[in-house]
Amino acid sequence: MKKLMTLLFPMIFCCFLLVGCGTDPKMVQFKQDLDVVCDKIKEIDEQINHINPKETDATDQLMAQLDNLNTLMKAFGEMDFPDKYNNLEPLAKEASTYMSEALEHYKNAFANHSYDEYEQRVAKSKYERANKRIQVIFAYLRGEKLENVNYEAPSTSPSSAFPSSTVTE
Repeated sequence: MKKLMTLLFPMIFCCFLLVGCGTDPKMVQFKQDLDVVCDKIKEIDEQINHINPKETDATDQLMAQLDNLNTLMKAFGEMDFPDKYNNLEPLAKEASTYMSEALEHYKNAFANHSYDEYEQRVAKSKYERANKRIQVIFAYLRGEKLENVNYEAPSTSPSSAFPSSTVTE
């Protein structure tokens, strides 16, 4: 029994050190929330990319997915960032605002089963601005050095895959 305790105690102690010490619950929750956001963005992106534009309800499908993305971006904009990353909160809020504006303009662009090219261009610009901010946030969280970021620069594709949420500590 004494021999067993001698072996178990160091193992249990090591487990406590690895699991419990130094773990910031806010950071753990933040990472989990980011993983959920990334997974949902990827799902929405896949759904958008699989819309057949020749289908009669393609516009409705697109609007539904943009609604989903807008809801997700609102939640992202309201996330509680850990103190270490609180400088990113305003950027997340901007991304949320731009996505809401993009959705509004996309809806105007396709209102009443017609097409308004001006509204579509404005919507695309707002979407790209939201996308750019999200990309900058995730690049920063991955530890990439960011200098002279142009937040107005358009993304390379209207439906780009967002980077993973791997956060450096």
